[in-house]
Amino acid sequence: MNNGNMESLVLLSAPDDDDQPEGDRKPLPPKAANTKQLDPIKHLEQWRIICIDFHRFRSKCPDKCKALIRQGVPEFLRGSVWQKLALSRELLQKYPKDIYEQMRKTKPAPCEGDIVRDINRTFPKHVLYRDKQGLGQQQLMNVLRAYSVFNPEVGYCQGMGFICGMLLMYMGEND
Repeated sequence: MNNGNMESLVLLSAPDDDDQPEGDRKPLPPKAANTKQLDPIKHLEQWRIICIDFHRFRSKCPDKCKALIRQGVPEFLRGSVWQKLALSRELLQKYPKDIYEQMRKTKPAPCEGDIVRDINRTFPKHVLYRDKQGLGQQQLMNVLRAYSVFNPEVGYCQGMGFICGMLLMYMGEND
């Protein structure tokens, strides 16, 4: 990476509010004590090594794991790392292999009317969800319906669509 790209990775503190009009403000230089440069190659290499045995790394180096997560999980690893953090694979082993398919096909699903009403409101401008009855909306509907069957006590609440929608951006419907 060239130096220009490295400079863009410098974390800056927000400028102080002052009486200058917004158009007249000039960006403040970064404070030496508050800047931190991330070497993207080193960061990716660390994640590559961590993902080989994530649970072992997390238990042996919890502070380093926390620091790396706070620096940001590389986009192409987010789905996998989020699953490892949530221990979702281990949870799936407690249930029959086709549990998602069974829940997805259950008719009627609790809260289905509420889910249908909210689907179009979930990330309406995102390419994955903007088309009514498109693949993204269908996957979102399937997962939310399946969860409402899996946990009827909770069923569905309005914010679930955004959480589920974000997860579907990084992993498959069956995950």
